[in-house]
Amino acid sequence: MTAPRRQLRQWLIWFGVLVVVGALMWTVRTRLDKAHVVLAFLLIVLGGSSAGGRALGISLAGAAFLAFDWLFVPPYNTLVIADPLDWLVLIAFLVTGVVAAQL
Repeated sequence: MTAPRRQLRQWLIWFGVLVVVGALMWTVRTRLDKAHVVLAFLLIVLGGSSAGGRALGISLAGAAFLAFDWLFVPPYNTLVIADPLDWLVLIAFLVTGVVAAQL
């Protein structure tokens, strides 16, 4: 398999994992705390970074940030953040994900 095809495969796999894990957590969203969501998404960012490199890790961190805000931060299905403390959680997640991708 050529390098570009291998890289595309890595991206598809890790974004697929992000979608599947996000969907599974969404089905039990009422029983999850934000910390559970952040930790699960962070593991995906770390796995993608180690398997596919910095660009994949940063892309996963950005996509997970948006998914986290859209699906798990009230008001749901918007990018609006009602609780100012949720900004802290979101920014801390994004910074941690990007730093981990850099390593």
